[in-house]
Amino acid sequence: KEMSAEEGRVKCIWRGPAQLGEGPLWHPVEKVLYFVDCRKWVLHRYNPSTAQTEVWQLQHPIGCVAPCAKGGLIAAYNTGVAHLSIQNSTVQVNQISTFIKDRLEFERLNDGKCDRFGRFYFGTVSKPGGKPYRGRLYRTGADVSTGEKGDPKETLFVETVEGAAGCSNGLGWSPDNTIMYWTDTSEHTIYKYSYDGQSGKISNKQEFIKITGNPDGMTVDSDGNIWSANWDGFSISKYDKNTGKLLEDIKIPAQRPSSVMFGGEDLNLLFVTSASQDVGEDESTTKGELDGALFQVQVDVKGIPEGLWTSNVDSLV
Repeated sequence: KEMSAEEGRVKCIWRGPAQLGEGPLWHPVEKVLYFVDCRKWVLHRYNPSTAQTEVWQLQHPIGCVAPCAKGGLIAAYNTGVAHLSIQNSTVQVNQISTFIKDRLEFERLNDGKCDRFGRFYFGTVSKPGGKPYRGRLYRTGADVSTGEKGDPKETLFVETVEGAAGCSNGLGWSPDNTIMYWTDTSEHTIYKYSYDGQSGKISNKQEFIKITGNPDGMTVDSDGNIWSANWDGFSISKYDKNTGKLLEDIKIPAQRPSSVMFGGEDLNLLFVTSASQDVGEDESTTKGELDGALFQVQVDVKGIPEGLWTSNVDSLV
């Protein structure tokens, strides 16, 4: 059965299964949905107009992707950040930063996205068996200075926004760019910050949404409300932007929904990735037909176009 209890509202559009489907991105220019499989190191592209999903096997770990203003994708990839471009059905990879290569013993790349000022945020997860809370949330972008000939010169920067995270996960921004949300799944919490879009600085950290389950990837709709996937919860949830109160819970026919993203021509569809990893291997999980599938949910609100990476930095630093 491909529908959940929300009969006719939730549709399986790709059966997969992904082992760890993550990081859905509705590309505002290409009008397609990208998502990754963090366990298999795979990049997917789903085209709603053809209902076809393309798959590219990568050579190194990938956590998430975001759109670039100059074309292609910026990705949390391998030992840092890379630019990906698809040419003749082949993914060309240009690694532009290797800043976490010395931390890969402790961290695995995970979810992220761009803000609306051209910066790329992405997080990491503490690896099993190591010390807990080694994950982080990073921010990267480009500082612009004047070169020797008077032309603008960009220098890539990378900085830690949040340290000591167990599992850095979904993030998003309010429609007016004054609030940033960030999820630490290990703490069962979505945090809320004051956000300065011009500098990218955050302040006034608050525990905004605290649940007994496992909040995973998230997004913000055009009304400013928060949508979050519930890992091991068979559902996605909508929360009030002012109070954090649960407004709606939509059942998904997969145990581990992993992230959510608005998309479609009018941004009125909600795409949901999920995972099949470890499902059915112990008493707490039961293997289902659609674990690891990609879903499409009809909703009564629209999303907000995703931010673009605006840097032109394309050399290894």
